[in-house]
Amino acid sequence: MKISELIVESKEIRTQKRNNGFTVDLYDDGKHIGQYTHAREDDIVRNQAFVFDEYRNKGYGTMLLLAAIKTANDLGLDFEEDTQSLTPAMSRIYDELDDSGMIYGGRGAWAISPSGEVELEDFLNEDLKAWFGKGKKGGAGGGGWDAYNTKGERIGKCGDTKSKAKPKCLSKSKAASLRAKGGKKAIGAAVSKKRRQDPNKNRRGKAKNVSNTKGK
Repeated sequence: MKISELIVESKEIRTQKRNNGFTVDLYDDGKHIGQYTHAREDDIVRNQAFVFDEYRNKGYGTMLLLAAIKTANDLGLDFEEDTQSLTPAMSRIYDELDDSGMIYGGRGAWAISPSGEVELEDFLNEDLKAWFGKGKKGGAGGGGWDAYNTKGERIGKCGDTKSKAKPKCLSKSKAASLRAKGGKKAIGAAVSKKRRQDPNKNRRGKAKNVSNTKGK
């Protein structure tokens, strides 16, 4: 299903193809939530995303990125990370989506997975407040995915923690899956693995995929 077919009652994702890329705008009840712009010129890729202040830190940026990756797929374009100014916050969102199995790829090029398409469709078909609240979607504390430390403790929202060490982002379902396998210890082990393989919290550059399975 193309992104243009995922428009439902109050929520709408508007896409516009441009000569050098495209834009994606998210609306709810006619209110503009934010915009994602993907542009490229030769080997230079520029991605710009913004969410209006009143909607920040609620997971909308993550859904905008997921919608942008799907839009690129729908248009037959290769979606690539920003080659000039990828921020640590955006890098963590790529990690978050990759860790949750909603996108796949690597080396800076991404495509949306079947589970990512389902998640995006669920997001558009549910009430936004319910999706970002304490229901079955998003994180355990509501408002998108959660960050965990090496003790397996939830320490805040992805991209919005004050921890000096790098956390690991997990969806509510992924955290529950790890917890079922070994409690907080299993979550802590996944965080430790993330820190060993991708230790710099403020790293700029391409997102690093670190699986949730045990290993070096």
